[in-house]
Amino acid sequence: RGLQVRLAARPSEEPVEARRRALLQRRVERQQTQPHLSEQDVLERRIQPVVSREQYLRMVEAAKSHIFAGDTFEICLTQKFDSQFTGRGVDLYEVLRAVNAAPFASYLRFPSVEVISSSIERFMRLDRSGWVETRPIKGTRRRSISSSDADALVRAELESCEKDRAENIMIVDLARNDLGRVCEFGTVRVPELRIIESYAFVHQMVSTVRGRLRGDCDTIDLLRASFPGGSMTGAPKVESMKIIDALEPVKRGIFAGSIGYFDFDGSFDLNIVIRTLIKKGNAIDFHVGGAIVADSDPADEYQETLDKAFGLVTALDFAKRGAKP
Repeated sequence: RGLQVRLAARPSEEPVEARRRALLQRRVERQQTQPHLSEQDVLERRIQPVVSREQYLRMVEAAKSHIFAGDTFEICLTQKFDSQFTGRGVDLYEVLRAVNAAPFASYLRFPSVEVISSSIERFMRLDRSGWVETRPIKGTRRRSISSSDADALVRAELESCEKDRAENIMIVDLARNDLGRVCEFGTVRVPELRIIESYAFVHQMVSTVRGRLRGDCDTIDLLRASFPGGSMTGAPKVESMKIIDALEPVKRGIFAGSIGYFDFDGSFDLNIVIRTLIKKGNAIDFHVGGAIVADSDPADEYQETLDKAFGLVTALDFAKRGAKP
């Protein structure tokens, strides 16, 4: 059998709600049979990219020129999409959760903005005993829906791809360096390196870096040493951020930042703000991107951004049509 996404039934569900849920399930299944998104597909859904495909390809080439010049090794380049949504943000969040379930999802409502997130990435966690964990993601493939065998091949290709492995390792080294500044000597370890995790529409390559926070350091010291997450900047971090600021035509805002909680005992858990919709009135936008390295192919990098946008585009399209989970 091929890839399937199932929406969980709710207890004591009314017949109308059950029918709506079944309709959304059928729509998700049809969407999974579609080929990769194209720029035209996005435009047809009334979602407007801030930069065209050709402009993004030139941005990738410009990023590579900095890499070849020795300014940096890896740059996380992103692009922004704008659209309109007149419905309630919380309804859109429920559709997004049904379509693209994620372990670090969140919904925030403020007077002037709503944050609708299906993040799959943990930036950092500090537990009450002082152990720190960060789980950077680098490496993405759109899942195959034709059969389980085809999907397994996609997963295996990602797992063995030298380019994605190199991207992941660079960010792991960056995370080790960040933690090494505030953790006890000899405690920084990589218990999981380049494992593959599977989500509704994509496979992702993930690593885990852990260390024990020094007694003379606190939460603020840890965040100062490590924020923002290296998976959203590149390496080295500061120089990559300077290049990003010069290349990307709009500010990222909350995208690539973090959402989470801080406890009174000093522990915290924060995500990376990816796969996230930002709603201001009836205007809605999102960013997607990917890591650029020396051997990046601009066309492939552009397609990767659309692959990452697939769940957001699908949920937004369904919600505009009045779908409810």
